[in-house]
Amino acid sequence: MSVEINQEAVHSGRRKFKSLRWWMLALFLLGVTVNYITRNSLGILAPELKTSLNMTTEQYSWVVAAFQLAYTLFQPLCGWLIDVIGLKMGFLICASVWALVCMLHAGAGSWLQLAILRFFMGASEAAATPANAKAISDWFPKKERPIAAGWAGVGFSIGAMLAPPIIVVAHVSFGWQGRFCSPARWRWSGCCCGGASTMHRSSTLI
Repeated sequence: MSVEINQEAVHSGRRKFKSLRWWMLALFLLGVTVNYITRNSLGILAPELKTSLNMTTEQYSWVVAAFQLAYTLFQPLCGWLIDVIGLKMGFLICASVWALVCMLHAGAGSWLQLAILRFFMGASEAAATPANAKAISDWFPKKERPIAAGWAGVGFSIGAMLAPPIIVVAHVSFGWQGRFCSPARWRWSGCCCGGASTMHRSSTLI
């Protein structure tokens, strides 16, 4: 009981800093946007991937299913992980795996390798939804949580909207392998810059 009271006191302290909590929400919105850019990439690149990797339509369906299966199974597991080790560390681990796996897509030489990579990407990307919910719960008072959740959800639409032009430009410039490396580099940069500034500004609150 005392632990729960102490945690609530910490969360209450965070919620007093309005500019900081909206900055945290902006970081998560950016993460969700990149999440959906990478998620939509497979469908846009499907014709090129099927030719380059000699995939049949059935094999491609297994690649798609691998991501969806992992994403479904790991959402509650990622939520549990974030509850156990904390939002910052939990999301850092998942985002790091997410970025690394995204870059490894460029080395896929067969549909089976691509399916395995998509499975791990789905597993790591599954942290986005529970992490958003945890961040909103920790950083926002009850009266502001609905609008915060609404803004966090905007990232899904922005990512889906930006995915086609970004992926096409990356594909034309670097090939389908370069398309998977680019968002991963953005994600590593975002983790480093965002994590450093947020940890510095919130060190007295945590």
